[in-house]
Amino acid sequence: MKKGLRWLLAGVGICLVLVGCSDRRTIDLPMKSLFTLSIGKAEDELNLLELPGVPSTYKTTLFMRDGLFYIANGEANKVMEFSSYGDILSMLYNPEDNPRPVLLSGRVSAGSLSTREAYPYPFRRVGAIAVSQNKTVLVEDRVPEERLEYDAKLGAVLDGVVLRFSENGTLLDYLGQEGVGGTPFPYIERLQTNSRGDIIVTTRVPKEWIVFWFSSGGELLYRDAFKVDDLPAPDKDRTYQASLESVFADPDRRLLYLKIDYYEHDPATGGVRGNVDFAKSSVYWYDVATKRYEGHIDLPKHILAMSTGGFLDTQRVEVLYQLVGVASGGYMFLLSPLQDGYYELLILGKNGQVVRRSRIALDDRSIVLRRFFLTPSGILCALLVHNYNAQVVWWRSDRLLSGELR
Repeated sequence: MKKGLRWLLAGVGICLVLVGCSDRRTIDLPMKSLFTLSIGKAEDELNLLELPGVPSTYKTTLFMRDGLFYIANGEANKVMEFSSYGDILSMLYNPEDNPRPVLLSGRVSAGSLSTREAYPYPFRRVGAIAVSQNKTVLVEDRVPEERLEYDAKLGAVLDGVVLRFSENGTLLDYLGQEGVGGTPFPYIERLQTNSRGDIIVTTRVPKEWIVFWFSSGGELLYRDAFKVDDLPAPDKDRTYQASLESVFADPDRRLLYLKIDYYEHDPATGGVRGNVDFAKSSVYWYDVATKRYEGHIDLPKHILAMSTGGFLDTQRVEVLYQLVGVASGGYMFLLSPLQDGYYELLILGKNGQVVRRSRIALDDRSIVLRRFFLTPSGILCALLVHNYNAQVVWWRSDRLLSGELR
C-alpha cells in the first residue's frame, strides 16, 4: 500500500471498521476548543489562501508553552502570541505585509502584567517556530537573495536561518549551521527546544535528514545526518526499502526519535520495481552524543476492513500510524484513522508496550489545514483550519499518562 493512503482513508465517505483487539480499553478523549480565529489580515487573524488540492508554499505552525499559544503565519510574515482564551498578547510582524496593528498599538504602562505589544521586523518568509523556557522566541526565516548558497554535495539551496528574539521583541542574533551567524540551513522541517535550553533544528535535503543540535547560547554541539540508504535495517536476511517519516527530539535527554516505514518487493511480482508492499513501521531512538541507536520498537499493526460496495464484501487494508511527538519519559504519541471522523491516539512506551489507546474526533472532511503540537507533559494541541475560520484545540492526553482517565 502506498504511504499516502494513511490519511486518505479518513476522508472517504465509506464505512471503515477497526479490526483486532486493543491491548487496553479504548476510551473517547474529548476535544476542547480553546478559541477561534477569523481568516483575515488583522493582528489576531490568520491570513491564509488554501486551495483544495494545491499545497501551500507557506508554513503555518503552532507552538505551546506554559499555557500560551504561538502561531506562525507564513503568508502574513507574523508570529502571534495568544492566551488560552484567545486574547492576543504580542506579535512579531513585517509591517510591509500587515496592516497597522490596532489591538496591540500601544505600549503598556508601568506595572502592567501584559505586554500587549506588536514588534516590527522585516521578515522574508516566516516558517517554523519554538519558544525556550526563558521565553526566547525562535523563528525560521530566509536570508536575502544575494546570500543564497547552493550546496552541490547536498543537492540543496541553503537559505534558512533561525532568528532569536527576546521576550520584548528585540532581535538577539541568528543561528546558521555552525552556530551564531553561521551558514544558512537547507529546508527546515522543525524547530524544537528541550528542558536544558538546547535548540534542535531538523532539516531535509533530497537524500538525507540533517539535525543540528545547539546549546542555549547557540554553540553547535552535534550534527547528525541520516541518509536514506544508511537507515537501520530490521532484518539482515531481507531487503527492505526504508522511508524516514519524521524525526523528533526528546524533551529532556539528548536523543532523537526516528519513525521509519519499511517496504519490500512482493515476490509474486518477480521483484518488479514499483511493486512494493508495506512491511512494518518502527521507531528508533538515537543518542546524539554517542552516535548510536539505543533501541527501537516495532509499531503494532492497524488493520481496517473497508467495504467494497457489495453486501458483506470487505477488503482488509493496513493503515500507517503518524508519529506526532514524544513526551517526557520517552512516551511516543501516534495517530491513525478509524471511521466516521475518528482517529486512534496510541501512546507507546519505550519497552514497546501500549500505555493507552484512546479515540479522538477529527473529521478531515471539514478541515483544510491542521498542525499538531505535543507538549513535554503529553498535552496534544492542534491548529485546525476550516474554510472560514481556524480553531486552536487540545486533548488532555497528559491525563492518560498520569492515570486520571481510565
